[in-house]
Amino acid sequence: MKTRCKEGSILIIALWSIFLLTVFAVTLSYGVRYKLTLVKKLEARDKIRFLNEACIKRAIFEVKRARDKQYFFLKGASAHEAALFDDNEVDVPNDFPGVTKRSPLIIIFSGFTGQAGIFDEERKININTASISTLERLFKIVLEYDDMEAQDLAASIIDWRDADSLLTVPLGSAEDSYYRNFPYAYEAKDAPFEAIEELLLVKGVTKEIFEKIKKYITIYGDGRININTAPAHVLAALGLHGALVSKIIAFRCGEDGIIGTSDDGVVDFPGNVVSAIEKRTPLNIAEVKQLELIAEQLTTSPGYFMIKSVTYARDKRDSGKAVCIIDKSGKILYWHEF
Repeated sequence: MKTRCKEGSILIIALWSIFLLTVFAVTLSYGVRYKLTLVKKLEARDKIRFLNEACIKRAIFEVKRARDKQYFFLKGASAHEAALFDDNEVDVPNDFPGVTKRSPLIIIFSGFTGQAGIFDEERKININTASISTLERLFKIVLEYDDMEAQDLAASIIDWRDADSLLTVPLGSAEDSYYRNFPYAYEAKDAPFEAIEELLLVKGVTKEIFEKIKKYITIYGDGRININTAPAHVLAALGLHGALVSKIIAFRCGEDGIIGTSDDGVVDFPGNVVSAIEKRTPLNIAEVKQLELIAEQLTTSPGYFMIKSVTYARDKRDSGKAVCIIDKSGKILYWHEF
């Protein structure tokens, strides 16, 4: 009897030992698996960072190579698939239709693909130099504001950047006294914006509003707008009427209606904007006068560029973006990875 009890105890101990060893083995394997996954993620992140940096350096080379031209106009990735480089999220399609075959700004490495796009900053409205009327028109177009709302927001931006403490619009804009009433009080900067994100400190600018306008604004350049690249909303903000804006966009797209192809229309010098467009599209007297009035606000030789790079794995599980701002010499002024 004692022998059987002893044997039974040994069996129970053996079973418990096997059970504990099994639990230990499962726990250990889970930990190893987690660490391997983590290592793989870190390796993927390093590759993404490497490819984004490589793509941006390749784009910088393109800018430096073209900087001595009378006008700057890059085809391929700089003109196509702008939505691919939106700041909202990384949403990589199955391929890049029409871009992968033309763009020189693609790098493939170890199962990862990197794509860079070049966008001149002069296609945007400079919030450090824009007039109140230009800002008002932009806000009415982009934010669908009425005259009063657009005026108040534009005036608040002017008051933030100007050196005085006087209200541009007595009842609508804001100076030091307005910002001092906040729980965490501050004052109007009374100096130029150093980053577009500063707008979030200005009266009337919420995160939602900022997201809507950020693609149309910049702090770089002298305020002149690139007639070869500015989107319709920016051209309209300069005071150009809808019909003329449509003609300019059509001129830039060429006969095939696609931007970034060999038949695109390009203005080589701001003073030639009327003659260049009239070679393809007739302009009436009023449209000619509009273009002549804003000729001094135009440029065809931008000096600052935003480079956006998106890198993703073949299985789409890992992806990342990088954004930088450079001047025409290739000097990096801003860098952000996300």
